[in-house]
Amino acid sequence: LHLDDDLVSHIVTSLKNNERLTNLDIAIKNTSDSVWDQISQLLCDKTSIAATYASNHTLLKFGESENEPFEVETYLTMNEHPSKLSVARIKVINSHFAYNFRLEPFRGMKPALLAGVWEFCEKAYTDHDEFREDT
Repeated sequence: LHLDDDLVSHIVTSLKNNERLTNLDIAIKNTSDSVWDQISQLLCDKTSIAATYASNHTLLKFGESENEPFEVETYLTMNEHPSKLSVARIKVINSHFAYNFRLEPFRGMKPALLAGVWEFCEKAYTDHDEFREDT
């Protein structure tokens, strides 16, 4: 059964709030880059820190494909970690703090909130070390 881009796109949309389904066993062939981008965004939505944190950290397999992009493969592998909180933290750090990190968003932040952000980042780096050991 060949699924066209429109159908795969609808499947991606339906998985946005998924917290249970781990394996989607479908055959995906000749999928366009735009659909792979949607799948990537489902697994790690980089539009904001909150969106990244709320991304799908449950899905482990999205069909069978010969041309699965490295980024999608990476996110699916990350999702294998048993702690979904750790996966969420690592996706946030990698997506928003790893490259071209800027301090401007923290300027003028109230000390209590800044302490919470620091604690989140510290836990994420601890999670990252544990994550590397587990995978």
